[in-house]
Amino acid sequence: MKHTTRVVATLGTAAGIVLSGALLSPAAACSLTGNCDSTPTPQSDGRTITVSVTGTFVGGGSDGSGGSGSTSVSVPTPCWYSQGKTGKEFAEWYEDPANQQMFHGVGGVDPYPGYEKHRNDTKGHWYSSSCSSETFGDDMDAFFDYANEWFAENESVYVPDGEQPPVPPIPPEILLQAARDAMTLPEPTFDWNPKIAGGGASLVNLDTWFWVDGNHPDTGTVTASAGGNSVTVNADLDGVEFAAPTAGAVTCADGGSPWSPATAASDCTLTFTRSDAATPVTATSVWTLSWTANGVPQGQLEAMSASAQGEVPVQESQALVRAVS
Repeated sequence: MKHTTRVVATLGTAAGIVLSGALLSPAAACSLTGNCDSTPTPQSDGRTITVSVTGTFVGGGSDGSGGSGSTSVSVPTPCWYSQGKTGKEFAEWYEDPANQQMFHGVGGVDPYPGYEKHRNDTKGHWYSSSCSSETFGDDMDAFFDYANEWFAENESVYVPDGEQPPVPPIPPEILLQAARDAMTLPEPTFDWNPKIAGGGASLVNLDTWFWVDGNHPDTGTVTASAGGNSVTVNADLDGVEFAAPTAGAVTCADGGSPWSPATAASDCTLTFTRSDAATPVTATSVWTLSWTANGVPQGQLEAMSASAQGEVPVQESQALVRAVS
């Protein structure tokens, strides 16, 4: 198993493994940071971050027009800053002979270089960093790799009274999940032809054209941003399938072409085999997804789909034969 070179304080918790950035034993790290909760998790105070989510498919409308707006969600951070002692509290603790013996007995070095300049400050606080394996699932190698890099680049910091501690960076993968969770694809609303005046019915054994209506978008985006990183998921309409119990199914790459007298034919048609006052027709749109991280393309994602159902009346056309020659 890989280990971070700066971490000797490790806690097993309900959230998984939590590593403390202080170069102390677990007991000393607890005393130093002032965070002695035996079961810390990234969901507790100070260990989540608010992600801003914006885009045309944030809360997409069920009317097929797509949404446009913004929201915010809280996500757990793999690493975060924990508030510890004030400048004065730490100086008094660190310079106690008993603590000096305990601290240096485990090979520690000054955890807060330059702490002396804050030795009389009773309002500002030291912040040390910690990392949790929770957001990495069972991939412990990935967790330790991330924690190694985090601890190498993020030293403990002193935050004067009235100022905010540093905002931890959020891995693009977490922002990606936030963006996908917030994406609502517009349901495909559709029209058809022929439509008999008065009821909008089509006819048995006659090709019925289908198409998504003109307000249906064919592209959309969702962007999630936090901690200096930004991820955008792009959705592109790949096709729409129309299906009915008495007519089979047809997939239309362009969502179908609206009927007009000037258009000779369509490849987006269903042929109903029997009449029904309300034949259920399901339209399912399929969207290809790709994503970027801070403007850099990252590749394709698994496709998503959205479905809507409508009812199409289907009638038989009656004809009276008067004579046969």
